[in-house]
Amino acid sequence: MAVREDCQRRGYGTRLMEALFALFAPDYHTMYVGTADAGVAYYQRLGFVVSHVVKDFFVEHYPEPIWDNGMRCVDMIYLKRPLRMEEDQGMER
Repeated sequence: MAVREDCQRRGYGTRLMEALFALFAPDYHTMYVGTADAGVAYYQRLGFVVSHVVKDFFVEHYPEPIWDNGMRCVDMIYLKRPLRMEEDQGMER
């Protein structure tokens, strides 16, 4: 997900994510997202926790360097968040 730079810090991304949580919660227990270092803190504020990391993902899968908020993207960091309480009891879909 990306929000145009001049529209950031206005809650648009958070509202979009909340809408996605509501949309997918009836059918899925867990939401996963993949991001570079620059996006981790944002997703953690929404309740996501780090699931796993794919080292050198952006280096190996893109011909040119990818930059996000002035940081070069290197590793893909996957985070997960329960959408329903059952996920806390070990059920994932």
